[in-house]
This record gives sequence, C-alpha cells and structure tokens, in this order.
Amino acid sequence: MCSAEERASKRLKEKEMELDRAVRRNAELEEKAACFRMEAQVWQAQVKMLEETTANLRAALYQASMRGGSREREAEDAESSYIDPERVEPVSLVCKACGKRVATVMMWPCRHVRGPRWA
Repeated sequence: MCSAEERASKRLKEKEMELDRAVRRNAELEEKAACFRMEAQVWQAQVKMLEETTANLRAALYQASMRGGSREREAEDAESSYIDPERVEPVSLVCKACGKRVATVMMWPCRHVRGPRWA
C-alpha cells in the first residue's frame, strides 16, 4: 500500500510540474501575442500614414497637372531631353601620376585612367 501511495504521489508531482511548465509556456505565448498585437498596431499606423501621404501626393500631382500643361513648357522639356548621338567627349588617357605619358596599365579600383565621366 505504501508503494502505491508513493507512485501516486510521484505521478501527482510529475503532473504538477507538467502543469507548471504549461502555465509558464502559456504566459510566454501570451507575452509574445501582446508584442505581436502591438507590432501590428504600429504597422497599421505606418500603413495609414503612407496611405495619407499617397493621397496628398496624388492630389498635389492632379493640381499641378491642372495648372500646368502649357505648350512652351512641353517644348522646353523636349528640347532639354534631346541627346545628340554624334556628340563625342574626349577621353583623357594621360598618366595621372606623371601627367606626361599615356597610361598603359589599368588596375581595379583604378584612379590612373579617368574619363570625363569620373572627372
């Protein structure tokens, strides 16, 4: 009879420990859920702010398109965006170290030979 009580007591302690672990795990999960809810609220606020910004920008764009649109401005835009395919810019192959001879070796990253693109 004594061993049956001991086994029952041991089993009861195991179940109590299991219950304690489950309660702790549940508390951890509740804490994570609260963090996720708070993060979701932050993201929702971010989305709302971006939607408002988008609406404001669209309204501003619409107003600008209704105000503008003159032929002169279109002609200026077309003129400024033309690129002459025949235009050639000279490339300097002079040695950057001595400034006298033509550079013959190029290393990466290189500051020895520089064209007008990096000048």
